[in-house]
Amino acid sequence: MDKLPRVFQNPINHEINNDQRTYISFDKNGSNKVINNKSNISIIDKIDNILNDRHLIRKPNVLIVTDNGDVNTRVVSRTRYDLITIDNKKIPINIVKDIKII
Repeated sequence: MDKLPRVFQNPINHEINNDQRTYISFDKNGSNKVINNKSNISIIDKIDNILNDRHLIRKPNVLIVTDNGDVNTRVVSRTRYDLITIDNKKIPINIVKDIKII
């Protein structure tokens, strides 16, 4: 056991960024916007969190706040530009202001 090789150890004298502190979001005009605050979750991230939640057996009822008013429905899927509801209606993502489970 005395003949084990020595482990190379490099000194850490700089900041290590192992987590994501910035991410890119799209505003209503379609241009990129960088958000540095993790509390500001983009609409697409909220939608993906709701659709990919493994704790839910089926897709939940959601309240979608849009420019045209509130919509109470069940979102089944999403495409790049639209949300698809259980009624087979499409809601454009660019008019969605907020989405939450009810």
